[in-house]
Amino acid sequence: MAHMIPSLGPAAYFLESREGDVYKSLSQLPDDYWIVHSYKMVDIAERNTFSEHEADFLVFNPKMGILVIEVKAGQVRTIGGEWCYSNGDIMRHGGPYRQADAFKWRISDRFEQVGLSELRHRCKLMHAVWFPSLRADQLGRLEYSAEAAREITLCGSDLADPGAMIERVMSYDLEGASVSTSLTENESRKILDKIIRPEFNIIPTKDYDHRYGDFVFASLLDE
Repeated sequence: MAHMIPSLGPAAYFLESREGDVYKSLSQLPDDYWIVHSYKMVDIAERNTFSEHEADFLVFNPKMGILVIEVKAGQVRTIGGEWCYSNGDIMRHGGPYRQADAFKWRISDRFEQVGLSELRHRCKLMHAVWFPSLRADQLGRLEYSAEAAREITLCGSDLADPGAMIERVMSYDLEGASVSTSLTENESRKILDKIIRPEFNIIPTKDYDHRYGDFVFASLLDE
């Protein structure tokens, strides 16, 4: 069984997105997979601009690399070259493929931010889109836009066995960049600890306990 984050079930999501179904599907993968649902990144850019970015699912396998998956359930369509929801509202970020691709490059930048730039070129990064409401034959009839392709698209049929399609996506060569995943056990652990599931332990010092006690005592005197 895959290592799921959160481990007790999917993060908060809208039922109509079917991300819960995808979470359950991915949990069936072998234990060399690490899956993060609702992976978020925060950026503080120039001029103190705060921004948040999210990937529906981040999949890491030490033998294959990292895959960013964007999930879109229900009716999805393109109108005038723009991705839209069933009600006609235009999607932000230029649609699911561009959104997944953009987040993939944010993960690439993250390697350098956490001091793992030497591993970036030995850990393949790919992206895919999952339409859990569509069948395989429906995907085959779609006319994909320039940034999309059937080869990096999962459907409802893949819910039963997502591993085969994930392995297929991760097997593609990257044009212009000879990146193939070649990580030692120690290097894989570094990626897990610094990117996939960072850990820290905050332990208040005794000095803090004393100062907090003084604060409480002073507050009681004021009252």
